[in-house]
Amino acid sequence: MNKSIYFAASVLALFSTGAFSATPFNLDEVYLGFDLGYTNNNSEMSASNATGNFEQDVKDAGNALDDQLYNDLKLGYTINNNLRAYAFWRVSNEDSAHSRVMTSANIQIGKVDIKRQENIFGFGLDYLHPLSDRLYWVIGGSLGHYSSEVTIDSHRLIHGTDLTKLTSKGLAVGVNTSIGYAINQNWSIESGVNYMHLNDNVTKFENNGSSFEYKNDKQFSVFAGVNYSF
Repeated sequence: MNKSIYFAASVLALFSTGAFSATPFNLDEVYLGFDLGYTNNNSEMSASNATGNFEQDVKDAGNALDDQLYNDLKLGYTINNNLRAYAFWRVSNEDSAHSRVMTSANIQIGKVDIKRQENIFGFGLDYLHPLSDRLYWVIGGSLGHYSSEVTIDSHRLIHGTDLTKLTSKGLAVGVNTSIGYAINQNWSIESGVNYMHLNDNVTKFENNGSSFEYKNDKQFSVFAGVNYSF
């Protein structure tokens, strides 16, 4: 009986709606954040020469690289009642697509494997607006540097095997908005959306005798995360 009363009191204390200074609005606090997100990419692969079976299959595989999971690790600081600044490191999981090269008679004459992975390091600034003692709204922006690697591994019956690695780097500019909830003095959770533009993430290349262009400069994400204030 005593254990049940103690447990109920602990839960009540944790989620009580009584007024207190919620974590996002405390001054001079360092916080650590972790987000898990899902990204939909505006990925495009195009062939600059006459399109045959091989070129079309490479295009299809490249265009299929349109979604991936990522995680953000953030280290931030609350500047004042409404502003926080942070550094972040985003690591995306490896996205891959596969395609078989077929003739009009439905005979396989080759295959295409494409893989992509991206990392972004940068800094962000958020404006926080309280909606209640615990609930708050966030809108912000970020500026960083991205590194993207795409690998195209193809095999054609006559032309043989060709491996192409594309590496691009550049400026990443993002905007974000989310809704947060302060669980207690140290823990808060947030969920929202993020748009990231990867400047000049366009690469022209040749693979197995054909010319292509790969473009992936727009990313729209949904995410959920947790913050811990020290």
